[in-house]
Parts: sequence; C-alpha cells; structure tokens
Amino acid sequence: MDEQDNDPYVDAARWLQEAGRRSRKVPTHQREVEVTPAKHGDESNSVRKAGRRLVLFAVLALSYMQYYFLDVMVQINALPAIIVFVPDAAGARALI
Repeated sequence: MDEQDNDPYVDAARWLQEAGRRSRKVPTHQREVEVTPAKHGDESNSVRKAGRRLVLFAVLALSYMQYYFLDVMVQINALPAIIVFVPDAAGARALI
C-alpha cells in the first residue's frame, strides 16, 4: 500500500466521494398550508405600535430641540459684549 493511504485526509476525501455518489434525493411531499383570515386585533395592534412609535419620535425630537436651543443660548451668552458710543449730533443741535 502507498504512504498516502495512511493519511486521514485522504480517507476523509474518499469517504466524502463515496457518500456523494451514494446520496439520492428523497422525494418529499409539499406541505399544505391553511390560510386563516386576519384577526381584527392585529390591525389595531399595528396601529397602536405605529402611534406609539410616532409619539416616541416626537418626544425624541422635542428633547433634542431643547438641548440644541439651550446650546445656542449658551453660545450667544458667551459672546463678548461690545459697547459703542455714537454722538448724536442732530439731537444736540435741536435742543439749542
């Protein structure tokens, strides 16, 4: 016998080839599936889920907007104040 015959990988390859040759397709019958009418509770349940998602999305959007507007207010308050004095020449002449 050859040295290759003692290799476990060669034995596994031969076994797989033999199993592939011997395999046969077993005919299977198709299963019959009964279709039941939809329940009315399912529709209301899906509507409730959609409404709940809409409310949660609105709450999430409002909370983000509050955070954003608070950040904008803090940035505006952090701006340096600039005070400029402008003489009012027209108003001084009118008083004379």
